This record gives sequence, C-alpha cells and structure tokens, in this order.
Amino acid sequence: MFLAAIVSVLCSSGLIEGPSRCVEYARAGEIVVYGAEALDHLPAEDFEHRIFVARGSRRFEINTLDLNLGEPRRMGEVSARINEFAVQGRRYADIVVQGTLSGSGGITETVDFIFALEGGELRLVSRIETGGHARSGWSWEDEDASDVYASERGLVVVMRTKHQRNLTVRCTISRQAYAFRDGELRWRRLTATELDHLLPALEPLPRLWDREALPCCDRCKVERP
Repeated sequence: MFLAAIVSVLCSSGLIEGPSRCVEYARAGEIVVYGAEALDHLPAEDFEHRIFVARGSRRFEINTLDLNLGEPRRMGEVSARINEFAVQGRRYADIVVQGTLSGSGGITETVDFIFALEGGELRLVSRIETGGHARSGWSWEDEDASDVYASERGLVVVMRTKHQRNLTVRCTISRQAYAFRDGELRWRRLTATELDHLLPALEPLPRLWDREALPCCDRCKVERP
C-alpha cells in the first residue's frame, strides 16, 4: 500500500513533461528506490529519468548529475540495489545506483549514496563513485570496478582502475577507508597491508554487476571476437 501510494503521487505530479511511467528499481524493508521515466522516445534513445529514494513519508531525489553521464536526467537504463548496514549501533543504507547511455560504446556509471537511517530519518551522508565503464570499438576500453565493505567505523572501498589499449590491459588498485565523524564520512588511503589486516572483520556489500569486463593485471593481453 505504501509503494502504491507513492507511485500514484509520483505519476500524477507532472515531474516529467509528456507521457511517463513509474518504475520500482529496488526495495528492502521500508526503503524503496523508484523513479519516473519518459515514454516519448525511440527505442535506442536516452530518455529523461527522475530517481527517488523513499522511506515512510520522507523522500529524497537522486541528482543524476552524480552519475557523470552527460546531459542531466537523460540515460538509457537505470538499476539499483539497497544494502543496509550498521556502524557502532547506528543504521545506514548504501543505495547503489547505476545509469547507462544507449548506443555510445557501453558507457555506465555507478554511485553509492550513503544514507543515515537513525530515528526514522533519511539523510544523505555521502556519495562515492564506485564503478564505471566505457569503450570505443576493441582498441580502447576503460573500467572502474570496486569492492565495498562495511567496517566497524564506516566503509572500506577497494577500487580497480583498468585501461585497455590495443588489447593490452593495465590495472591499478586503490584502497580507501571511510569513517563516520560529525555526521559525515571522512576518508583516508589504506595500504595493502592495512587492508589485509582489516579484511577478516569486514562485511561485503553486494554490487550490481556479476562480472567485470576487464581483468586486473599488468600489461596482460585480452582477446576479442
């Protein structure tokens, strides 16, 4: 009933000019990620989106500029998932949102929006870019892919940044620890040794992708059909 009421209000509020539909992207407990999508477009065209996170009577609109896909609100497809976690007894939600561009070399961008949930609130704490992909034919391809973990103080993000040129791949790995402090997330770099020490106590937060397009290696060759 809650989602039906929200969707009814969204669809009748004129958030998108012209014909539109309401779509539920993800749901977990009392949190829903949903949006309005324009219907007046060709099958291969990018089109307008309005994306929202809702909890009870609280609603937050995701800024699609955070997805770094070019023109605001215009994308091909949107997907999302919700990961709830706790840090020092406080509840948080990791809202993972991925947007794509149609017919443009497989461009995608993924951003994690971290919300505080204590006391019935839905307050955005931080945004973290956690993934992306783009290519041009077989000679040029870039990919960012990450593992995200909940820790005893906040989050840990391990990012793999890969560049493929003429079927040769190079990969670098970065590691960041994010700690909740004064209502915000503060980050610092981690060494590989520090990460190895922390890993046994970390809780993995699931990602949207099942596999990565490129391996993480140093000057290895990849094959394309």
